[in-house]
Amino acid sequence: MVPSTLKHIVFDLRILENLQRIISLSLEMAKSNAFIYHACIDEISLEGFDGITLNGLWKRLDNRPGFGQIIDSYCKQFLWQFLRKHPHVKFYELKEPRKLLQYDSLRINVASDKDVGVWGSCADLKTRCDITDLIKSEPAYADLESVTTKFSDTLVIVASLKQRVGAMVGHAMNDTRFFNLPFLSLINFAILERVGR
Repeated sequence: MVPSTLKHIVFDLRILENLQRIISLSLEMAKSNAFIYHACIDEISLEGFDGITLNGLWKRLDNRPGFGQIIDSYCKQFLWQFLRKHPHVKFYELKEPRKLLQYDSLRINVASDKDVGVWGSCADLKTRCDITDLIKSEPAYADLESVTTKFSDTLVIVASLKQRVGAMVGHAMNDTRFFNLPFLSLINFAILERVGR
């Protein structure tokens, strides 16, 4: 017969083993979520100042090497919740829906105001409307289906200048140092964004 204190010790060890498994799984899930978030922001950033539609983003993520996550309705809603709260993305409404994944058909329209994060090329710069505050504050837009019903492919997501630079040259070089490179002109930056796309 096993003494009762020994039974408690064995029971406590099983609890600890289960807790260790739970913590390990939680850490793996956190790493996985961080990878998914990074991939999402990276794909948005690589589209440059023109931004990307939601349909374009789903397509880019689906084709991203090593991504491996199934882009189903649950994943899309999960990522939408993340994007709505992300401080380094803005949402714009275009006058006309954008065709899916225009690789190089967007015309060059360079714009420059680094102080407010405007630097690069954007074909729709003069006609698109910043709806970031509406998207982030309107409770109905927490639901991705409501957003896609209302905006479809007229909604584009644009990463901040800092995120766009980080996606192109890595986050080891800060954007201030990057913009002080002697060879970097606005047109060179626009070309670099096209290469990133």
